[in-house]
Amino acid sequence: MGRRSEGRTGGGAERGAAFWIGTGSACISALVAVVAAFLALSQLDFAKQQNEIADRQSLATLVTDIAQQTLVLSTATPTQRVVVLQDRLADAEEAAALVNTLKEREPAIDDYEIGLAFEGSDEDYRALRSLERGAESKSAPHYRATSLRLASEILYSLGGAANARRAREDTALAYDAFEGHPDVSRVTLDKNHAFTDLFEIRRLTHIDCEQALASYRSAKRLIHEDHFVTDDPAVAAALKVAEPAVERCR
Repeated sequence: MGRRSEGRTGGGAERGAAFWIGTGSACISALVAVVAAFLALSQLDFAKQQNEIADRQSLATLVTDIAQQTLVLSTATPTQRVVVLQDRLADAEEAAALVNTLKEREPAIDDYEIGLAFEGSDEDYRALRSLERGAESKSAPHYRATSLRLASEILYSLGGAANARRAREDTALAYDAFEGHPDVSRVTLDKNHAFTDLFEIRRLTHIDCEQALASYRSAKRLIHEDHFVTDDPAVAAALKVAEPAVERCR
């Protein structure tokens, strides 16, 4: 009896040991699987980060090329212009495709340069998408204001009441682009206000004379009050265009 009891006890111990060994092995296997899955996900995330970095570098190169091509156009011969415009449009298309793949927002200057390239090739709707995307960034007020004004000009050129409303909305946003930036000087604010007022007058004289005259008076007041505004070449050029246009409303 004693020996049989001892045998049963020994068998139970062996089975218990086997159970714990099996359980331990299963836990180790599960842990290994979890670690392997974590490493696989980490590698995938690292690969995505590397792809994002590579895409951003490619975008930066394309935008630099587009900006250089834009400069070349100012001195190119008619034959050269055709080639440069084709190359710039191709770069803009590739850059716009890259923008859509990025996880984080690109700098506003990238969208502006892409939009400018599309606009210069009469790709108005693609230009609008890039310009209005760039204008969403409030941290770069210069590019925000410029992008909004160019988008407004495109919308006016497309015609129609709905586009005209959008154009005026974009111009209003451009007017206020520098608001809320404490590091921006009063002169910069006044220049932006005067230039934006004058910028739209040529279009407004065909649809809203009252607003055209109000914008003209506002710009002239700023020009009279601040000689830095008066001496600004962009403001001077805009005033030269606005003055004959506003005569239609007098």
